[in-house]
Amino acid sequence: MPRRNRNMKYWDGYLCRDEDLEELPVGILEDVIVRIYEDSYLSRDSKRDLLKVYLEMRKWKLDKEFRYTEEDVRRLREMNELIERQSIDAIRAAYRIYREELEVKAERPEEYVDVEVRPQLKVPSALYYDEPGFIFTEKEERVWYALCSLYNSGYETFGMLPGGAFFGTSRPDESCEVAIRDWVYGCHGDEEPTSWGDVMHLDRGKVKDICFVWPFHNIYDFCGFAMTDLLKIKKFDLVIELTDEVL
Repeated sequence: MPRRNRNMKYWDGYLCRDEDLEELPVGILEDVIVRIYEDSYLSRDSKRDLLKVYLEMRKWKLDKEFRYTEEDVRRLREMNELIERQSIDAIRAAYRIYREELEVKAERPEEYVDVEVRPQLKVPSALYYDEPGFIFTEKEERVWYALCSLYNSGYETFGMLPGGAFFGTSRPDESCEVAIRDWVYGCHGDEEPTSWGDVMHLDRGKVKDICFVWPFHNIYDFCGFAMTDLLKIKKFDLVIELTDEVL
């Protein structure tokens, strides 16, 4: 527990300073994460701000304990391949819808309102129910709900595919292959893909042979999920969102 021989800072009744939270073990941090997530007296903004601090500290502690064994590096490689494959599938699915929308626009151009077709990958919020034989505790399930919720501001703000990842029907010459190179690998034209592991908070020496894709960097570095969280996932959820194009 935190030392009591100095002043501690509270926000809506919860410790909120990094140096105070750093003294708490992961189990206590998770207890408080659940309490914040379920606290009906907190405003949405307060929940988001408090969970940001607690989820980041939990992630930092768990990632410090992560061991890059041969088995874990293999699992990292498999997760990278899963994210790469599903990102490309999501983009291709969005592109097919985009082409269909262009056909509708061509048939009745005067009535048509341009739309953005946005591919997204989502962490499965019902992971603990969807994986047969997955052993979990009630607290693990509740922490997972907090991670996947609207109150996890990092996850809501960044997501996995980059913010500019959408096809707009006001631009009829969009290329699916160009989009894949841009949104998955972060490269343009004839550039060779470079590993996003170079900017990820990883043991770079242990993963130097893995060409990490951009969406892996986004979900790992910005969204509050520890590596041990991500390695539980067998498949991400695909979502295609259509919205009126913003002029």
